[in-house]
Amino acid sequence: MVMQRKKFYNSAMPLRKTPALRSLITPVYNRVEYTLRCARSVLANTPGPLEWIFIDNGSSDATAQSLGRLARADRRIRILRNKQNLGFACAVNQGLRKARGQTLVLLNNDTLAPPRWLESLNSCLEQDPGLGAVGPCTNEAADPYQHRNVSYDIRHFHTFAVAWSLRHSGRIRPMHRLIGFCMAMRRQAYEQVGLLDERFRIGGYEDYDYCLRLRQAGWRLGLAEEVFVHHFGHISYRDTASWKQTIAANREVFLDKWTPKSLEFLDNLPDLKIERVV
Repeated sequence: MVMQRKKFYNSAMPLRKTPALRSLITPVYNRVEYTLRCARSVLANTPGPLEWIFIDNGSSDATAQSLGRLARADRRIRILRNKQNLGFACAVNQGLRKARGQTLVLLNNDTLAPPRWLESLNSCLEQDPGLGAVGPCTNEAADPYQHRNVSYDIRHFHTFAVAWSLRHSGRIRPMHRLIGFCMAMRRQAYEQVGLLDERFRIGGYEDYDYCLRLRQAGWRLGLAEEVFVHHFGHISYRDTASWKQTIAANREVFLDKWTPKSLEFLDNLPDLKIERVV
């Protein structure tokens, strides 16, 4: 099911209200070349009130120096530094505690943002007060985000993304879960649900866990189909094997957290006579 975002038109000159502050939260661990590409695309395509909080998770390459230069060149950038890699959830929580925006955006450093990406995500949240968080379409993430039938030259990504936006304008798809590579949520939802669960190692499943908590709190999730964010994917891992190993471990954490709760619920039910069906 796809919902169409309502658009309102008024022949009278609309009253302009000052846009609210938006906060981007980006953990980084080495791979400075991706961070710089991400920074160039986001800063060029994100007008309006903005703060961008980078959390350097103990990088050993030129990340610290490069982030320092970015912060000196653009006052919207803030930097937090850890002596070691504390993982995605912990780093995001550090950023969330410092963030002042009304919209909070978790954004990986291996992404490229097109024009109007944040305005469109924010507009979805403004149009539907029941949405706690929204995410974009992309080329590389767990289903149903993946659109493997799309093809574009990365050098012309912005042109592709603008065309994509025109074809899918105003469409919001209800979702069961969102992926943390790029997820925008309203502050009210965050303040109700709280921080990410830091039991998840390095990265993986903490976003699924958070989405489940949002839904338990009564919030809905949406896919802003008009927004397409490029995602390189898995750059923080040494190789595919280490990534799969971490994901498998985090899956066990997720199951251990949620399955006992369902068993507790069943244990509290009155005894029922269950007849075997042959």
